[in-house]
Amino acid sequence: ARTEVRVLQRFAVHALVELVPHTGRTHQLRVHLAHAGHPIEGDVLYGGHFWKDNQIKLHACRLSFKHPKTGEQVELEALPGEDW
Repeated sequence: ARTEVRVLQRFAVHALVELVPHTGRTHQLRVHLAHAGHPIEGDVLYGGHFWKDNQIKLHACRLSFKHPKTGEQVELEALPGEDW
């Protein structure tokens, strides 16, 4: 499994990163960041600290895939909410 990681913004304790998975393994992004010593905030299963309301601070801004029936390319985009 391979994941591209790019730091978008650094903060005192956290960082905002862009992750691009090049395969589709279960929990791939969570495992890769935890293995690198930088677990996702709120992901207590993989070493992150508890976050309010038991949330994992992981958000898919863009998804792109081929529709399984039509073969048409589907592109979805959703910006993070106000609490980010």
